[in-house]
Amino acid sequence: MATYTIKNLEQITGIKSPTIRMWEKRYGILSPNRTETNIRYYSEADLKRLININTLIHHGLRISQVAQLKANDFKIQIEKINKSPKADQDLSSFLSALIDSDIDKFGAILNERQNGSDSSDVFIFNIAYPLYDRIKSLWTSNNLSDIQKNMACFVLRKKLYDILNQYETNTTKVGSRFVCFLPENEADETEMLFYLYVLKINNLDYNYIGRIPSPKSLLTFCNPQDSLLTGFSSSICNNYIHNFTTQLKNCGSGKIYLFHPQSISEKHSKLPSDIIEITSLSHFQELIKKS
Repeated sequence: MATYTIKNLEQITGIKSPTIRMWEKRYGILSPNRTETNIRYYSEADLKRLININTLIHHGLRISQVAQLKANDFKIQIEKINKSPKADQDLSSFLSALIDSDIDKFGAILNERQNGSDSSDVFIFNIAYPLYDRIKSLWTSNNLSDIQKNMACFVLRKKLYDILNQYETNTTKVGSRFVCFLPENEADETEMLFYLYVLKINNLDYNYIGRIPSPKSLLTFCNPQDSLLTGFSSSICNNYIHNFTTQLKNCGSGKIYLFHPQSISEKHSKLPSDIIEITSLSHFQELIKKS
């Protein structure tokens, strides 16, 4: 069974380590074990309890009130919140399902949140994308395993394809399109699907061609008025990104949009100045509306 340091708990729940220690001492909410060198470590049960405590506090309870709840009352409160349509951006129930590697539960929660959303926009921008962003952050910090991350992204991709297929093509800019693709070594298309949704709701024409062996393969496909959309969902060598984007500029197309977890970082000072970096889904939405 997995164990966690107090730093892991902070990264996953967002609760600062000093606060966790204070809650332990004052309210006894967790009872960590200790190594032979007296370092705290926590079980999966501890982590899930802390996630649920964070949920209750997020929904208005004080830590002193939470600490007094009996086990059954604690469970009832959590279930009530998870079923509420006002759960919105609270991602705690998703994280609990991921820790348990329970794909059915994860999918059921996602369905509940979608059904409780006023529109696809609300679901995508307020729930699905923040969830994906959090999953990616936890995975890159080694707080989620590859299996847990892949499980979550599989469910999200299926949901995103279902939503995309509900929209009919109704482009407004004749002769102008986005050519959307992934680099050869990019294994996950989940993030790309979020950006395709933005293109869909803005009635922009696009061709999603999947992974390509190299930028040179675009030479016979792209037109000068086309925009390119591509990127990486995980960190990759900066020199590779620089060479990749330099080759894209030679494809004879128009604007080039790039998403990457290290966007607007000083590490990317070598990128060509006319590469348009995407920092988030809402940022891409803003860029599209301005273009």
